[in-house]
Amino acid sequence: MTRAAPRPIDWDDYFRSAEQLFRQGQFSLLWSSLQTVAERDVPQARLPSYYFYLLTCALYGVGDLDKARALNRRIDFRFHPTIRYRLCLRLGDFATARRLRRAHDYTESEQADFRYTLGLHCLSKGKYRPGFRFYQERHRAINTPKSLVAPLQYHYLTQDPADDPDLIVLEQGMGEVLISLLHIRAAGRHAQSTFCGMAKYRRLVARYFPQATYHSTLDASAFEGRHAILAVDFLQRAWLGRRSLAPGAVFDTPLRSRHDRPVFGICWRGGSAQNRREARHIPLPFFVQFLPREHEYLVLQYDVSDEERAFLRSHPNIQIPFLDLTADALATFDLVRALAGVISVAGANWHLAGGANIPLLAIMHDTPHWLWGRPADARSIYPGATTLDKGALSLPAVAAWSRPVLEAWHARDTTGPAPGTQASDRPVFVTGLPGIGLSRVMARLAQQGLWGAADAAQDGQAAIDAHENPRVRDRLIVNILKKLGAHEDCVVFPPVPERLPPFPWLRFQIEKALREQGWDGTAAWALADFRLAPLWPLFARAYPDATWVVVTQDADQVCLTLTDTPRFSRHSTSPDYWKMFLNVLGDRLASLCRSGERVLTVPDDPSADDIQTVMAGRPVGR
Repeated sequence: MTRAAPRPIDWDDYFRSAEQLFRQGQFSLLWSSLQTVAERDVPQARLPSYYFYLLTCALYGVGDLDKARALNRRIDFRFHPTIRYRLCLRLGDFATARRLRRAHDYTESEQADFRYTLGLHCLSKGKYRPGFRFYQERHRAINTPKSLVAPLQYHYLTQDPADDPDLIVLEQGMGEVLISLLHIRAAGRHAQSTFCGMAKYRRLVARYFPQATYHSTLDASAFEGRHAILAVDFLQRAWLGRRSLAPGAVFDTPLRSRHDRPVFGICWRGGSAQNRREARHIPLPFFVQFLPREHEYLVLQYDVSDEERAFLRSHPNIQIPFLDLTADALATFDLVRALAGVISVAGANWHLAGGANIPLLAIMHDTPHWLWGRPADARSIYPGATTLDKGALSLPAVAAWSRPVLEAWHARDTTGPAPGTQASDRPVFVTGLPGIGLSRVMARLAQQGLWGAADAAQDGQAAIDAHENPRVRDRLIVNILKKLGAHEDCVVFPPVPERLPPFPWLRFQIEKALREQGWDGTAAWALADFRLAPLWPLFARAYPDATWVVVTQDADQVCLTLTDTPRFSRHSTSPDYWKMFLNVLGDRLASLCRSGERVLTVPDDPSADDIQTVMAGRPVGR
């Protein structure tokens, strides 16, 4: 019996798959794929790509390092010199590194990349003085994110702060930006400087450097030739001045509101693109086995996959936040401030936690960033951190760490912020069963001057949803419900109030929507929606001085109304169905009434006295 000839390799498909693995940082899988072919079988035109993947696997410590060293030595043509130089340093092949630097004519950017790479190597070996000197060359290197805005000139930072220009560029990823800002804040000399960076850092800088100016783009005519500091260089000044990379300052303190429960932030995969390599990744099905089941968790993983979302649905004690963690640094920071602690592999979450002195369980992999020193220890930068080697991660280890962290959370101050001084800080939230009573109450509040929907002052036999704010409803309330796995009409309810994940950006988003509808930003306003009841903790945290108005309505009449309203009758025309729906909603309303919020109760056809009582903020009938 003759054996079938092997199927020919589709080289286009092979290298397309290899490139995808490379971009995802899956170097073990990439190496396995490279092992399925021999170098002699690779078409001549494809050899450069084959060599590139072999070398990059070795660069991340994966594969046959001796083979990669030999290949790196014998390549005698111009081929990815900066990456090959980086590999030489990693493998300790300094002779090849010297030869490579002199083998060709290089551009200024390539030469800068050699120096920058040498700087990283020195820093990783704990040689900070030469390391930082060479690391400064990153502003001209080709294998780093573009960090210096085109019209500016780089300022080599000295130890004399009097020499500093007043223009600072925030560079690279969120982690680098956060620790740089902490060092700048601790130094105290740049409170009125101009910062330039991505738009997502604008609000963070505005809060913690209130006298500073911020630009996300620069007018070339105004900034041409001006000298600027790259923010990470402040770490060099700290080390040279006091032999420490710890900032010695925080942005803010931990938060705890009266409705909060202890929640731990979790992140199982660090980095992005090629940096998202296996060393910084714990498969989610394994990671959750290390988490004590009696605790609640909030996902701090910014790029949760569809498969991971599906997996998390079977873990009701793990919630995914409502906001895009990469969109606004201040919103993400406030999210972390409210956590009991953070359990995370290396990444920006370590700096978010450290910036508010939130307890951190730092899961350290075996090739750590130079920032954490030798031996690698997150506590050397952030005193609230506990470093745990990734190989030692276990359920007992996490449980032992979490016990004192929970005690510290329970001891946090729950004193809220000072009462708002503006009328806009004290909105009126109208909720109850989904009947026309909500519309009547909202209409009469609007007649008293509360800003609402455009037609809110009209009274009469209003429709069941006549005075819902469509923009807030569709953009925020319905979207929140969908993200919680609930239905927009709440025929599938969201989790119980104490299980709702935090949404620190909600106030900003509400007021943005109101302004788009003509609100002036200062007027007293009101919002009516029955869906506020199951979501009340989110709105109560956003507006702690709000007045809540629960409209009492006859449940049997509401059932009839729902069965006659197409929007609801599409789900069922059975009164028994809607009675159960109203019972669940009633439980959510009871939770609100027990919450300690300022809750007033009014009938569905309120009198003038009822409305005046609401406007005065005094309990009705008490």
